[in-house]
Amino acid sequence: MIHLLLRKVFTTLKSLFNRTAVIFLTGWIIMSAWQNTYAQSSFNLFGEPGNNKNSDFRLNSLESNAANLSKGKDWEISVLFGGTISGESSGNIYILSLAKRLGSHYFYSRYTPGYEKEFIFSTGTKILITDTEEVETTLKTKLSYKERFGFGYSYNFTSFLSAGFSVRYFDQQFIEETAVPIFTDTLNSIITQTENNSRNYWRGDIGVNYKPVENLSLNVSSINLFSLKENSGVESIYEMNTEKGASFGFNYSPAEFINLHSNYETTGGVIGGANFNFDLFGGNLSIGSSLFHDKNFDETIAGIIPAVNYSTELFSVTLSGVKYFSSGSGKLLSTFLEKKINNVINNQYSHDRLFVGVNFSLSFKQEKVIKFLDVEIKKEIFPTLGDEYLNVPFAVGKVVNISAKPVLVKPASLITIINDEKIFSPAVAIQPGDTALIPFYTNINNDEFKIDKREISQANFYVTVLSDEPEDEMQKPILINNANSWDGKVKSLSHFVKRDFSFSNKFSKNVLNEQKEKLESVNDALSGFEKIKILFNSFVKEMIYVSDPRSSVEYVQFPNETIKIKGGDCDDLSVGFSSLLESIGIETAFVDYKSETGISHVNLLINTGLLPSQSNLITVNDKKYFIREDENGNDKIWIPVEMTSLTDFETAWSLGSEKFYKEAVEDFGLAKSAVEIIDIN
Repeated sequence: MIHLLLRKVFTTLKSLFNRTAVIFLTGWIIMSAWQNTYAQSSFNLFGEPGNNKNSDFRLNSLESNAANLSKGKDWEISVLFGGTISGESSGNIYILSLAKRLGSHYFYSRYTPGYEKEFIFSTGTKILITDTEEVETTLKTKLSYKERFGFGYSYNFTSFLSAGFSVRYFDQQFIEETAVPIFTDTLNSIITQTENNSRNYWRGDIGVNYKPVENLSLNVSSINLFSLKENSGVESIYEMNTEKGASFGFNYSPAEFINLHSNYETTGGVIGGANFNFDLFGGNLSIGSSLFHDKNFDETIAGIIPAVNYSTELFSVTLSGVKYFSSGSGKLLSTFLEKKINNVINNQYSHDRLFVGVNFSLSFKQEKVIKFLDVEIKKEIFPTLGDEYLNVPFAVGKVVNISAKPVLVKPASLITIINDEKIFSPAVAIQPGDTALIPFYTNINNDEFKIDKREISQANFYVTVLSDEPEDEMQKPILINNANSWDGKVKSLSHFVKRDFSFSNKFSKNVLNEQKEKLESVNDALSGFEKIKILFNSFVKEMIYVSDPRSSVEYVQFPNETIKIKGGDCDDLSVGFSSLLESIGIETAFVDYKSETGISHVNLLINTGLLPSQSNLITVNDKKYFIREDENGNDKIWIPVEMTSLTDFETAWSLGSEKFYKEAVEDFGLAKSAVEIIDIN
């Protein structure tokens, strides 16, 4: 077993080594074969130490990333300090930069006081200042090149594609000494004078970054796409080389701990390198180097750029440098004019340098740790069923934890047509990297709800972790029904029963007060039964059967509407009479006679309040009543009533009991669930 494991490890390492070797071998064959190259333009002072774990920081420059891509979360401030370690040692701040992300937009600006190069060349011309003193001097030419500042913008189209542009401003100053002869009556001489010339210009480039797979990133960008000169006039022979070209590069991670990168330029430059990454003290340590080629140096490999980086969530520190392997092209002006320079900080006259860079992440908003994947609407909204949405979710969201820590997600929803404010649902814990289903509940204020017809509204969904501001949100269309709409489930009719309790209570009391003398003469045990008869006969008086206006089971009248229009179908009549009884404390239940078509016939089962031993007080026919428990768990006599029988109580009771006994008892409807009894409470 151990032998097989070791063999598998060896095979994996061998495969990794072979892939790495092929990439580097290909790169160096290209670099060695290419003979007409300029100084590498894609020159990064940070040393290209990027990897997937520290990519939240900008560890590249506009030279190596014209597309300006960065994964910074909010604000980022960086400073790069460096100095030469060969020739005359000096130090300076090379870059001060500020970056900001706004959604998919990324803005970057930098000030570059260290991006400068100065040359003092001897023209090779010697002159005598005067013809008497014979003082000899050599004429000089002073050339100064500086990049003052730059800025860029990029847009993240998708998680794998972004594009952007960069603009930089260059200052070029040229000072030439020239000999001017002076002739007088007493003296002939030659003096020197200086001529100042400036050629400042803007340089602009564009770039695209594409990530076809998770561990591979490709980029292409322009080199000197456009140059906009500020100074008019004839071009100077001392201006920087601005030959147009393109740069193609890749960044590849064959394994989690290694990162390979390379850039090829059509103008000739080639650079490539590798980084190795390690987790350390809660952060990430990256160690690597890059090699580059330049025809203006004697050696095939012009230099090496080593880099060490340590990154955490809040800051990143980079130690980098550049070591040149040969002395370059000398100090003759004629040689300079033959080759010129196209890069202020990397050219044949550059010295070895060391750099220290620090990046700070300044986030004034909570880093996003969760993300919506989708929201599924489970139920359309029936406003009268409002309480039901407190217990049963109307929607379920799919949310992923994209952080490395467990989170407690607080969901909320807002449907403007039915909610005055966000409705919060119970919090859900999600482990790192996991996806969870989050239920959304809502609440409806029926007293304020007013909508005449069904309409499509928008439901807004929010998920929050720490702050009050949502980390992600999503919007979905949802159907909002009017107040009379019903979902077709008999158990939902109880909401219509309770909706008009104040009206029903007043109606019932008025009817019973008119029969006060009769009720006072009735046996106390029969008081409830007598009230049922009186209310039924009063309720059905002048009532007619009317089908739903939409010829379906989706419309239910409220009790006051049924009494006002004096008509309704089985569910309207059952709801209305149930409300009259429930409002004065008489228990009722719906009897749902289901059919294969899915359309139910609804009747009422009413608690008479009589004990089973008192059945003979109302009937000697045991098929006309049903023994079941009341809300307190005591056995009582319940009677079925056919609500569509709009004649009198006795007839409705007989028809109801006949149907109930046959379908619920004889045909085992209750046992087969073909008949269901649903309590109002």
